[in-house]
Order: sequence, then structure tokens, then C-alpha cells
Amino acid sequence: MINRKIKQYEGVNLDEDIRVWIVHTHEIHANHHHYHSQPLLTSALVYCDDYDKKIIDLFEYDISDRRTLSIFVEQKVFLNSIYQLLSFDKDDDLLIFVRFYNSRYESLLYISHFLFPQQQSFQKCLHDIALQIKISISPSTTFIVHQAVPTHNQTHQYELIKASTYDSSLNQVLDPCLSGVSIIIQIIDINQTNDDYPLTTVEDYFRNIENRQEFDVCNRDSLRNECLFKLYLPMKTTIKEVIRLIAERIEYSQQQIILLKPSTSASLSNNTSSASSLHISTDQTLRDLYSNTRGSVTSPRKIYFRRLPFLYTELEQRRPIRIFFTNPMKKDEQREVQLYVKKSSTVAEFLDEVKQWLPTICSENGSQQLRLIEVTLSGPINSLPFHLHIWSDRSCMDELENCSNRYYHLEEIAMDEIDLGKDTELIPVAHYTRDNVIQINLQKFFPFLLKVIHNESFGDVKQRLQTKMRLLNREFEKYRFSIFNGSKVISRCDDNMGRINVNELKLVQSTCWLGLELPSTSNPRKTRKSLFSEKPIRIN
Repeated sequence: MINRKIKQYEGVNLDEDIRVWIVHTHEIHANHHHYHSQPLLTSALVYCDDYDKKIIDLFEYDISDRRTLSIFVEQKVFLNSIYQLLSFDKDDDLLIFVRFYNSRYESLLYISHFLFPQQQSFQKCLHDIALQIKISISPSTTFIVHQAVPTHNQTHQYELIKASTYDSSLNQVLDPCLSGVSIIIQIIDINQTNDDYPLTTVEDYFRNIENRQEFDVCNRDSLRNECLFKLYLPMKTTIKEVIRLIAERIEYSQQQIILLKPSTSASLSNNTSSASSLHISTDQTLRDLYSNTRGSVTSPRKIYFRRLPFLYTELEQRRPIRIFFTNPMKKDEQREVQLYVKKSSTVAEFLDEVKQWLPTICSENGSQQLRLIEVTLSGPINSLPFHLHIWSDRSCMDELENCSNRYYHLEEIAMDEIDLGKDTELIPVAHYTRDNVIQINLQKFFPFLLKVIHNESFGDVKQRLQTKMRLLNREFEKYRFSIFNGSKVISRCDDNMGRINVNELKLVQSTCWLGLELPSTSNPRKTRKSLFSEKPIRIN
């Protein structure tokens, strides 16, 4: 019985919170001890009016023991400023699923389900749907409606409902007229059409769907690089049209969006030319966007865009620079991005622009102040593994250089690091590995600055460090901690009882740093072959 199953979900009132509909979707047939499923093309949703009934008793016709049933749980919708179930007459109302065709985005969007009396005019149903999705209706408004009709290959074809029948009742217009039917509507107002957006219809969408490809649209400057939304476009679509669609979705100026050609390089160091970006004035197409890709292309393809805090026409007056930035919520989640900087701008002006460019670079409750750090990795014979330099806000960005051993990092200044007292000091923190010589590892996390206080215990320093890195205990406990003067260890911090001496640190301020080492769990010199290379012993 349904009652026993649904009552397992606590807090659900079966009479006020949900309605349950059941549909008999497939028959299972046996043929020489093999089973196959046959879809039922005209099966309707059946309202469950008594939760104590057996499922088989809900249907007005006999169903076989071998059957596949699906359940649709109707939930509350936001109606008249409150969440409530739609009013329902089980003897007369039909449940209809509605999808909306957006001609501007050329996409189908599922809206909701609706309950309409069978005798209500179809025109009145369309007006109620438009009212629910907050589209105003005028004498110049027209509807284009298609009904989904299942076919024998288990797909749906969409048949146009003639506008001349809209004044008829619902049960005269829909064929078949069953609960669970799906319709697609397009609402057009001739007086509100825009010449900049060519009007496409649902018929155009269905006609061209075979020539369209699926694209994942991603923000290149996002940390997680996830798909924001999908577009279904022909390869002949112009770059101008693609940028227009993206600009509307993210509500950003078309003049400040560029598309990036895909690169097989994992680093942006090979992608520093403005020739790899396309903007709104280009006459190229999507096919040109992927002209550099070789071999098979995975589906869906990815469209990478970048939001500029300036007009794309300024790109020629700017130079690209590679910058690392870190997720403020987790130090070990970082990305390398390519930004474009004015040659004459100061560091302060650049940082203000970055906050517009990368809004998530500052945490919600943080200081909202950034600093630009330069890290230079040293050679193996140098006694100092790396050098960290904080660029002054008054410095000119033209002084920054793109070198193979020089990296730039943006980080938000912690609230407790803005005003430092005489008993406090900022000390660089870096992750390193030791194989004869110390090597700084930028893959785990980028070197950053940590405040230490005179006479505080190593345990307090590590606790503040864990908070800043936002690592769980089981992750943080794997590290070993040491304070270095160049490549020489001056303090082991694994003993939490040791204390910070700021005066001593200031004497070696330019070469002092806190190193984090993740010990190897196995000896890399021992291979699988060496572990099992002993000769077998023969026992008689």
C-alpha cells in the first residue's frame, strides 16, 4: 500500500503537502524465457485518492502482474504569495505539464504542472499559464502551442495545435486528452519584437535541432571551472551571436566579454596572446573557435568566456600577465589566470580592477583588501629556496615581469594582519619537498604570509595556520612544521610547547620562512620488483 511507503518520510502531511499520481508506463512480456519491455503510448497519470488502496485497485482497467509503474509526486507551488497545492477536482481536472519556448535563447524551459477543468476553454488555459509565468497579455499577443505525442520508438513528436481550436474546451483540443500530457507554448507579441533578435519559432527549433551541437559555457576565471549553463547552437553561429547570448544570461555588457580559443596546455603560460581571444566585433564563427583543436573532440564542447572590467577595445593598450589566486575559503584550491593590465597603472589601481574582474577573490566577511605577492624560485645551489616580495600599492605594474621562475599571487589580507603591532611579524609560509635539496612545491598551495606573535606557542601558531588554510584535522595533522633560515632549520615546530621569538626572526627577516612538509608514506626507492625479488625456497 502507498500509505506505508510515503509515511516513511517524516513531516509530510499526505492530505495537505502532496498529491500522488501513478502512471502505468510499460508492460513486461516473456518470450522464450527472455523478458522485454513494451512502452504503453496512451497510459495516463492516475490520481491516488486513497492511500490505503492497493496500487492495482487504482486503475480502472486490469493491469498485468508484470508491469512498470512510475510515481509523480505533486508538490506545493508558489501561488498568491504562499506555497500551496493547486485547487483540484478529481472528477473533472486534468494535470498538464507545460514547457516554454524562449525564442531569444532558442531553448525549452520546463515551467510547471497545471490543473485545468476539462470543460475550460483552451484559450483560458493559455492565459492562466501566461499569468503564472508573469507574461502580460495584449490584443497583439499570439500563442503557438504544440502537444507531445509519443511514438512507437519511445520518443515524442510534437504536433501543432491549430489556433482556430483555442476557443474550444480542453478535452476537444488535446488528443489524447489525458492527465500527464505535455505541451510546449510560445508567446509572441508582435508589438514588442526586437529587430536585433530575429524571431524564431518552435518549428524552427525542431527543424534545426539535428544540426545543433551541445556546448557547456564556462567562466574561464572561475575557480571551479564548472558549467554555468548550456547552449545548443549550429557550428556556423557567429561569435557575435554567441557573446550576445552569454551576455544576456549573465547580465553583463557584450562589449566586456571575450571568448577564448581552447588550448591543450594545462598552464596559461602558452596563452598570453590577445590573438587567442575573440570579441563582439569579429566576423568569425564557432567553427573558427575550435580551429586549433586536433583529433577527436569530446562532447559536449566547452565555450570559455571571460568578463572584462573594461571594454574589449582596450585590449591593445594592455599587456597580459599570469596571476595565481586562491580560493579564500580554502588555501589548497588555486587557479592560474591571465589578466590584462594597463602598463601605466599602479598596483593599487590594478587591485581595484581585479576585485571587479574576480568578485569571489575576496571572502564575504573578509577585509576586502588585496596584496600582490611576487615569488621567485631559486636555483639548487642557492641557500635560499625562494624569495617573497610584497609589491607596494604605489609601484607601477609595468615593472612586473613574466619570467619562468617568477610567479605572482593575489591574496586577501586577513583582518588581523592589517595593523601589526611591534610584537608581531609576518612570516612566509611555503610547502616544500626535500630530495637532497629543498624544493618549493607550488602545486599544493601557493606561498602566503602568516602573522606570528612574540612569545606565543608553536601550538597557537599551528592553530592559526590551520584556520587560515581551512584544513580538516586529519589533513592538517599529516604535515611537519619547521622554521627555516634559508635552507637551514632553526626550529622544529612539531613540539607545540616551543615559542616564537619575534626579535630573533627580525634578525633574519629576509631569509626566514615557515616550511610545511608532507612526509612520504613509502620509500620511493623500493619498487614492486625489489619487494618481491627474493628467490623462492624449495621445500621437499
